[in-house]
Amino acid sequence: MILKKVKNVNLNKGDPDDSRGDISKMEEFDTSLMEDQDLMNDLRKEMELPEGTLVTNLFIPTAVICSKTDLIEHGDKEIKSTLEKNLELIQYFLRRFCLTYGSSLVFASVNSNSNVQLIYEYFLSRIYDSDFLHTSNINDKEALFVPTGFDSKELIE
Repeated sequence: MILKKVKNVNLNKGDPDDSRGDISKMEEFDTSLMEDQDLMNDLRKEMELPEGTLVTNLFIPTAVICSKTDLIEHGDKEIKSTLEKNLELIQYFLRRFCLTYGSSLVFASVNSNSNVQLIYEYFLSRIYDSDFLHTSNINDKEALFVPTGFDSKELIE
């Protein structure tokens, strides 16, 4: 909705000496954005989201991608032991963060070809609003995939 309004505002049209027209167009645009924000706030009040879900809405699709997850199994002994000890804690905090911002979370590795194609297809489906055929994967520690809107506090804990 906001993007359509941005595209419709063209400050370069008209008389170059008429700066008042540009200002009135900007004021009209600002008022229109404020109305959209009020509409979004009203919608947020109507929708009952669980506590901790989408606390901060960025109004754009976001994703957190954790790469080099093959180090969990194939890394140096030091790195491997540190990751194995703290992996559940890392995933817990990342999932809570993503829940707060409405982001998706993906663990990927190019070396083991884990979730690389999935990320590509997921981004295409989000950008072009097409069907996405893959399901979430919260059981595999190296290939975690939590799409937007899947997670909840109950699933995380």
